[in-house]
Amino acid sequence: MLPSAYEFHWDIGHLIFLGVFYTVAAVVLTALAVALYRARRDAKADRSAAIDWEECLHSLPPERLRCRHTMDGSTACRTCQHGFDCAHCTGHREYLAAGEQLPTENDELAGLPPLGLGMNPRRLHHRGHTWVQPQADGTFTVGLDEFARRCFGTPVRVTLPEAGRHLTRGQRCATIERGALNVRLAAPIGGTVLERGRPGDDWLYRVAPSGDEADTTHLLQGEEARLWMLRELEWLQGILAPAGADMSLADGGTPVNDLVRACPEADWDNIWGLVCLES
Repeated sequence: MLPSAYEFHWDIGHLIFLGVFYTVAAVVLTALAVALYRARRDAKADRSAAIDWEECLHSLPPERLRCRHTMDGSTACRTCQHGFDCAHCTGHREYLAAGEQLPTENDELAGLPPLGLGMNPRRLHHRGHTWVQPQADGTFTVGLDEFARRCFGTPVRVTLPEAGRHLTRGQRCATIERGALNVRLAAPIGGTVLERGRPGDDWLYRVAPSGDEADTTHLLQGEEARLWMLRELEWLQGILAPAGADMSLADGGTPVNDLVRACPEADWDNIWGLVCLES
């Protein structure tokens, strides 16, 4: 039936056949080309996100990279070398195998927030100060924790990832802006964005993870998260002390709602970056 085939004739029947054949072939080849292009684009984007995350962490001071096993004094000060990817950290597995249990919620401390900062016990905490809350349908809601909210005050603009976008863990996917200040938030968990929160909501966006993306080994929870938050408050107090913020944090007091306004002399560009692990 093709021109090179025996007994081919240039008649109307053969022409119709050739038209249909080459149309189908063009559609198939186009679909394959588009699929290959998208696969390459996505792979490149994932790698780019990973490189960006690694570069940000490498530029941070050691105190922002402490291993989770230093939270309760189980081990001496140790710096994480794996980008907080505990699932693939041999040291983390060795600590657990040796009987070093992560801190668990103490009944006497249950519901007791660190220095007045509310911490929902159902939420898992990322070291970049976002939280992740598992939903009954297998999706995860992502939000900004109270510590970061008080550091940001009232942002002028919040840019969130659009529905349908696929995020990889650690990918910079949202932006907080306030005047000349701006910072990018890292995705605490991978997945496809299903919806974005509206102004006034206490959450940012919701994702549907697949496969290994649903792993939450790297996130902090319960008493471990509380101890981490206390250390974060101590760290912030040390930074803001020269700017006159002692009274807002010391003696168990709750940090004011808008620390940027309360301490305008502080280096907030640097502080925002350190809070969100972007320096």
